[in-house]
Amino acid sequence: GTHTLDTTNTAYQFFTPADGTLPGSDQPAELASADYIEIPAPTVYSTPTVNVTNDYVVAPWQVNVTLTVSNGQLLNSAGFVATAADPLPSWSDGALGLLNVSVGTVSFTTDAPVIVRMFNTQRSVGYNDFYSYWPAIAGYELWRMRIDLAWCNAWKCAPDNQAGNVGNYWLLFERYFPEGT
Repeated sequence: GTHTLDTTNTAYQFFTPADGTLPGSDQPAELASADYIEIPAPTVYSTPTVNVTNDYVVAPWQVNVTLTVSNGQLLNSAGFVATAADPLPSWSDGALGLLNVSVGTVSFTTDAPVIVRMFNTQRSVGYNDFYSYWPAIAGYELWRMRIDLAWCNAWKCAPDNQAGNVGNYWLLFERYFPEGT
């Protein structure tokens, strides 16, 4: 089946699950990126290919790549994914990621299980309020908080000097999605 992701104030990256891990378990920080295709589980995973079906941009996250945010009919810059001064963590650099934020629901399929990591793009009200901050996320109870992987992003946290709020207001969640084509 098709999976959906709500992009309201949220960015996503796609990874290959670690061999030998069970669905729903914490994954190691260092995971291989998923691959992207235009046309569309065992414990030894093949690299999943992800097809985003809404004509949104999916590309490797790297220095000076821009996130875009919807402003009615237009897409405006939401800031850089990373800069030389505010780099991505090693596990995130170069991994396939969605580059559109607040554009509604994004649907995707994958030909193998995939790990999706979700980042807030606006300061949240705190990790205890995750479920009220992203109330429309389908299956929210399946997302696992990963404070150990949270970092001060280049699009909002670092420019606003909020590094002291990583893990409290700047968060990361992770979810296993089964094959769905």
